[in-house]
Amino acid sequence: MASKKKAEKAAEEAKAAAKKLAKKAAEKEKKAAAKLKEKAKRDAQKAKEKLKKAERKAKEREREAAKAAKKRAKKVEAKVAVAAEKQAEVEAIATATDDLDSLTVVQLRARAREAGLTGYSSSTKAALIERLRTAG
Repeated sequence: MASKKKAEKAAEEAKAAAKKLAKKAAEKEKKAAAKLKEKAKRDAQKAKEKLKKAERKAKEREREAAKAAKKRAKKVEAKVAVAAEKQAEVEAIATATDDLDSLTVVQLRARAREAGLTGYSSSTKAALIERLRTAG
């Protein structure tokens, strides 16, 4: 019987030791899980910060692109305005030269004088028109 009691006692001690080891293992697992959870939390925070930073950079690039587009648009508008002015000048000159045929010789001589031409006083109407068109 003594050996049976010893065996039972040994079994109880083994059970207690196993229980103690299981408790330690559970605590270690709990600590490891807590560490992993904390690390995951830090990683998530870092990811959020990176995302915010990327969003800020994207917005800044959008602002810069819009600014550059406005600048290009202003340049184009300026070029269009210059082209419109030149077109108006060309049309004015074309209108003025087209009207020469309807003017009298006296009016043509006055235009020649205004244009700074010389030697026009004895010119014919056709010659005056030709000289005014080439001078214009």
